Amino acid sequence: MLAAVKGEVVRSAETYLKADPADTIPALGEAFVITSRGPGGPTTKTYVNDWIDVDNAADKVRSVDMAKYLKSVATRPY
Repeated sequence: MLAAVKGEVVRSAETYLKADPADTIPALGEAFVITSRGPGGPTTKTYVNDWIDVDNAADKVRSVDMAKYLKSVATRPY
């Protein structure tokens, strides 16, 4: 199951990168900036990327730290 989830994370990230040359994923240690739109208006939060390493120029995922990814998904209120 973990391998299937990892495969989907990689597929999804690479699809995102290939969709538009302007689409990038922050380097390890840099911040994701996520804007949510809700009834109270938009809110923006930043989270340090500590789980996915990508080559934005090649639209490729180099590695995914699944333990850190799962922690991110389980503990952050997106």
